[in-house]
Amino acid sequence: MWENYADFLDYRATQRRLSARFSKPNRLLLHTLAFVVAMSAAWGYLIATLIWRESQAAAFTLPVTIGFVWSIGLALHALLHYRRSAANAQQREEAVEAEMRQFIANQAQPLEQAALFEMHQRFEADLERQSRWSVGLTAFALVNVFSWFASALNMGTSWGFQMTPILALIIIGGVQLFMAWTQGRQRRSTLFTRLPLRHIFLYGIGTVLLGIASAFRMINHWDANNAVMVWGVVVLLHIIWSVLVQPFVQRVIPQLAPAAAATAEKPKHGARLALADDGELVELDDLDDDDDSAPRAARQR
Repeated sequence: MWENYADFLDYRATQRRLSARFSKPNRLLLHTLAFVVAMSAAWGYLIATLIWRESQAAAFTLPVTIGFVWSIGLALHALLHYRRSAANAQQREEAVEAEMRQFIANQAQPLEQAALFEMHQRFEADLERQSRWSVGLTAFALVNVFSWFASALNMGTSWGFQMTPILALIIIGGVQLFMAWTQGRQRRSTLFTRLPLRHIFLYGIGTVLLGIASAFRMINHWDANNAVMVWGVVVLLHIIWSVLVQPFVQRVIPQLAPAAAATAEKPKHGARLALADDGELVELDDLDDDDDSAPRAARQR
């Protein structure tokens, strides 16, 4: 890819500058980890000491208040970080384009178009991987505030303590998984990217909602269980179709393959266009520029 070592050093310098444009999620990750560990430890301490307390509600008052106030601080930290992170696709693309233009301007010799396209894709991939943590941590912090608000409305419950590690695992892990799946589908087809992840996530959310509706007697418990079971069979069939059957059918019958997959993405030649005498848009032959005596004929598209 590189003609010499100096060009490679320029590339690494550009990569570092681009990364420095956005806030990294290291501090937010440490803040979130400290919150989850502290609330889990407080929950363990309360469980161990509740048997010695006469009033359960009084035992929860101070820890729940601390947890609620801290969750607000964590959410504000997350929102501030999100604004400065690489999670915004438009800001990320504009930053990559600006650095690429600067990199091209600094080169004494022009690089091949394929190398420039590869650089652009690498820069975007790096920032996309970095943004996964920003999106996941911010989503958890916002949901966590509502969880602790619900707990603060009833000081006698341990809802906030119990749900903190569960929400952290589900939301942060789920966002990481979903964004990796989405970005992977744009690059290559693997067993992981073929999974119908949207349907799987929807099934998980639907199962929880049906369970809540059943617990509050909004629907019959037997109907809820049957709906979950039938839906689960549909999800399983969808997985088998997407991962195994559909790729096999498309391999046997190429005509059934998506049109986007059949056409490889290639960088287009930067040709110059001109308007011919008859009004048709034509492409000028670069070779004609070197020979002044040759007619400036254009090739028909």
